[in-house]
Amino acid sequence: MSRITSLTCITFILSCILLCSCSGKESVAKSEHKVPPRDSAPKVLTPCADRTVVYNNDYASIDASNTSQGYIMVSYSGDCPKVKVQITGSDQIPYTYLLIDRGAYTTFPLSAGNGAYTIQVLENVEGDSYLIALSQDIDVAIEDEFLPFLYPNQYVSFTAGSKTVIKGSELAKNAYSDLEVPTATRSRCSTRPFPGLSVLRRSVPWVRAFSSTTPKAKWQKPINL
Repeated sequence: MSRITSLTCITFILSCILLCSCSGKESVAKSEHKVPPRDSAPKVLTPCADRTVVYNNDYASIDASNTSQGYIMVSYSGDCPKVKVQITGSDQIPYTYLLIDRGAYTTFPLSAGNGAYTIQVLENVEGDSYLIALSQDIDVAIEDEFLPFLYPNQYVSFTAGSKTVIKGSELAKNAYSDLEVPTATRSRCSTRPFPGLSVLRRSVPWVRAFSSTTPKAKWQKPINL
């Protein structure tokens, strides 16, 4: 009988400990959220061609006014139907983009971080053959390593009114900190590779180079796209 009584007492004590523990956790969880949820209003960075640092010629223009924010802007005013922009950073990896818009400035990320970059605007001749319409070397010092991936660009374009931005704000409305936002949205969003920074590599025959500092054409070795 005494053995049964002892077991009953032990069970009771353990139950009390568990209840106190759970109650303590709930109190801590409630105490963590004594403040209202974070402001989930979208904060969308907007690129701008300030035209304070511009390299151009009769064919194209490169606005490098905001390289500290992790992007450059390119416009093309020639008559070639197919134009590409190639950006090569300090990692020596060429990122090649098809320039879609004409006349207006288009944003491209400086995804290689700080260091020396070569920016080229390429005109298609035929097949995989391109002429360099404009080439410019620049030095880049970005204020924050994440900035190149926070601004909208040609491949990842969005505004404060985009459906994805509005949905993200809706999913994050009950988060109390920035760290809680991924947890709040993980169950509703699938994780996919970032599509905007694909590298296209192709062999290009001899090309004719134009630059803002070298107005006359000159023959040079092939470049790889």
